[in-house]
Amino acid sequence: NDVITKNICLSLDLATSCFERSDGEENGLKVFPNPAKDNIQIEFASQSNIAEIQIANTLGEVVSSKQYKTEHGRSTININIANLPGSVYNISVKQANRIFNQIFIVYK
Repeated sequence: NDVITKNICLSLDLATSCFERSDGEENGLKVFPNPAKDNIQIEFASQSNIAEIQIANTLGEVVSSKQYKTEHGRSTININIANLPGSVYNISVKQANRIFNQIFIVYK
């Protein structure tokens, strides 16, 4: 799989931040679409029945945390992000002894 990167600059309040965004899978976790408005899907290799998924803002504050049932193999989970304000977020998937992290962008 090829990884395609693009630079994205966001103007939030009085600051402009630039991030490199990847359309490919990194660290075993794929987040799409990215950027997103109302929903994202995450895809990862699952090794147990439960995954804890946390979303944190740029200050590191957890804005969402939930456990999802998964099956062994490749798992895809839909997550509603309509209530999140436009910004950059980190999503973490904790499962067994593994943690996957990926940055995604919410636009409004």
